[in-house]
Amino acid sequence: MEKKGTFIFQRELLAVVIVMTAYLLIAIVTQPLVTRLQVRYLPEMSILLPWLCLHYGVHILTTWHFGWRSIIYLCFATNLTITLLYPEQPITWNILTFCMLAASIAYITFEIFKLAGWNLYNQENIKPEKMWYSLILLGMVSSMLYALAINIYFSDHILPEDSINTIPFIIICNTISATVTILSFALLWNKGVRKSH
Repeated sequence: MEKKGTFIFQRELLAVVIVMTAYLLIAIVTQPLVTRLQVRYLPEMSILLPWLCLHYGVHILTTWHFGWRSIIYLCFATNLTITLLYPEQPITWNILTFCMLAASIAYITFEIFKLAGWNLYNQENIKPEKMWYSLILLGMVSSMLYALAINIYFSDHILPEDSINTIPFIIICNTISATVTILSFALLWNKGVRKSH
C-alpha cells in the first residue's frame, strides 16, 4: 500500500514537472513575440500581458492526457511562469483565482464536446490523423471561451470598446499557439510510432 502511494506521488510529481517545463519553455520562446504584438496593437492592455495569451497548446494537450488533473498542473505552471517571467507582478488572490479559471477552460471545452457526443478522451475510436485536427478544432473553441472569460474577469481593466480588439487578439494568438504546439507534438508522435514499427 505504501509503495503504491509512493508510486502515485512520484507519477503526479513527474506530471507537474513535465507540464511546468513545457509551459515555461514555450513561454520563454513566444512571450517576446506576444509582447511586441501587444505593444503594437493593444498598448493600453499592458497590465494584462501575462494573461492575454497563455500557451494554449500546452493547455489542450495536458487536458487531453490528464483530464481533470490538468487543472492542478496548469495552475502550478501558470503561477510559476508569471513568477519567473514577471517577478515585479505579485501573486494575489485574484491572480490565483484567474489561473484556476484559465486552467479549467480547456477541461470545460473537452466536457462540452463530450456532452455533444464527441469524446476526444477516447482515442481508440478516432484515427490518429483525425485526432490532431479534432484537437486543433477544440483548441479554437477553447480559445474563444478563454477570450470571453478574460474579458469578463478583467472587466475593470478592459473597456467595452477595447473588447473589440482584445477578444480577436486573444483568440488568434491562442489558436496559433494551440495549432503549432499540437502539430509539433503530432509530428514527434508520428516519428515515434514509425520508429517503433
